Amino acid sequence: WEATHSVEDYHSLFRGATTQAAIGHKGPDLFFWQESHQRIQRYAPDIQLILILRNPVKRAWSHYWNEVGKGRETLSFSKAINAEPDRIASSDYARDHLSYASRGFYAQSLKKFRETFPESRTHILILEDYFSSPAEFCQQLGSALGVDPALLQKGGAQQVNQNWTMVKKDWVQKSPIFQKADAAYARLIEPIVVRRHQGAEERRAMRARLQRVFRKSAGELKMPDGIKKQLQQLYAADTQELETLLGRKLDAWK
Repeated sequence: WEATHSVEDYHSLFRGATTQAAIGHKGPDLFFWQESHQRIQRYAPDIQLILILRNPVKRAWSHYWNEVGKGRETLSFSKAINAEPDRIASSDYARDHLSYASRGFYAQSLKKFRETFPESRTHILILEDYFSSPAEFCQQLGSALGVDPALLQKGGAQQVNQNWTMVKKDWVQKSPIFQKADAAYARLIEPIVVRRHQGAEERRAMRARLQRVFRKSAGELKMPDGIKKQLQQLYAADTQELETLLGRKLDAWK
């Protein structure tokens, strides 16, 4: 981005903002992407940062299917997790995009983050608290932002960040004929999707609806128990350290 854009280009992204209360940037990569920390600090020395952390096991699963949907991942989840150390050690691309397990070591990332940003300007919230107590969560977030919490509660406790990745239904995967039919159908609906919608989000949503003939949402899939247990054990020590750093229990993650 820095090599091909200017600060003015970045500011142009916010031209449509009408509120005077708070304007922000949601960047899920930036906590993990340590190279960005010093640049953020130089650009906005007084910035207020909000970290919303979720169960690292569920985060890894969601991240994986997001990459599958974008066509970046072809391995199964278990194979991708096992191959991850070698992949990210040999490729910056894999480190940035295929780091499913690595991004869940929040205590490690937080300690590095605090080397640049003081604790007084870093507000840490837990996503599961939002679903269990949205009003209290929005109160904390509003206080951190300096805005009316009521503005944040519209549509509270609703999941709006959908994973639009669609996977072939079992009966399609078992039949070469139905796989060809699925591919032909995908080609058929694509021009319709493109004509109907300009925005990427709307196109993904419509594509997902139309593909339900042959496919199902990745959100319906369950992580295999074996790999789930493997990840829980992997994160156990880091989560315990994060509890110490935050001064609170994270029993929902265990």
